[in-house]
Amino acid sequence: MQLFLLIPSVRPEWAWRCVRFYLTQMTPHPFELRTIIASQNRMPDPKGANNLNAMIDMLEPCDPSWVFTLADDTIQHPSLFARLGQVIESNPDARAIVFAMRHP
Repeated sequence: MQLFLLIPSVRPEWAWRCVRFYLTQMTPHPFELRTIIASQNRMPDPKGANNLNAMIDMLEPCDPSWVFTLADDTIQHPSLFARLGQVIESNPDARAIVFAMRHP
């Protein structure tokens, strides 16, 4: 099962730091990770919505595939992808899954 990580980024070095973490530090999960980082440079797209749309247009997913949009300045919890895999397995007909974010 593919999991596409889409990261619009003003700071590509931060995005690569996140990707390195996702490839080496995550709890084992059922996904084949595919990553796309789109540099925003000085584009008037502060939240990266235009870049996200462009990245989605680039995807060539297999079935099943999932898309995960990420910020370039936030590293997700190490067990998030494993938990996502469990939720997908428990809800095979789901077309979207949303996780809430809790701030300390």
